[in-house]
Amino acid sequence: MSIFPNYISTHVNILSGSNVKLEDSASDDIYTFLKSQFDTMGMEPRWIAEALGYLVPRATSIFI
Repeated sequence: MSIFPNYISTHVNILSGSNVKLEDSASDDIYTFLKSQFDTMGMEPRWIAEALGYLVPRATSIFI
């Protein structure tokens, strides 16, 4: 039995771990942030692409 009636409470599922997909908005945010940081460091575009390809999929399940 819930203390709050159903009309007051809302259930929200927050994906984490392997349930987070690269298409999710968190991936876009992480990509944008990391890319901007790498750009300010003056990294070569090829290295930036490689770093993003490695880091973004791994970071997506960490950040909410």
